[in-house]
Amino acid sequence: MTNEKTCPKCGTLNHLDAKFCRECGAKLGETQEMDISDKWKISMLKRKLTSMNPKVRQEAAKALAEIRKPAIDPFIKALKNDNERVRRAAATALDKIRSRGVG
Repeated sequence: MTNEKTCPKCGTLNHLDAKFCRECGAKLGETQEMDISDKWKISMLKRKLTSMNPKVRQEAAKALAEIRKPAIDPFIKALKNDNERVRRAAATALDKIRSRGVG
């Protein structure tokens, strides 16, 4: 486990002792922390966004969208990728996150 917990409303990482989110002010619960396995999953899925296989890219984008806010930064970086298909997959995932009201 890390010394951070994730806001359930906006996904911002906050200090483990925080009572309210530093970004949106939402009340933070006791079990909102993001552990190492979550960070590892995001890292692996981010790499899969650059796969030459469209099915792999699509599945990675779908999985990252499910994780929501912590995944937004990798998507933003992927929007600058040289591969148009990678950019398109990232934009699609960001749109799904936005449509769910995250951020």
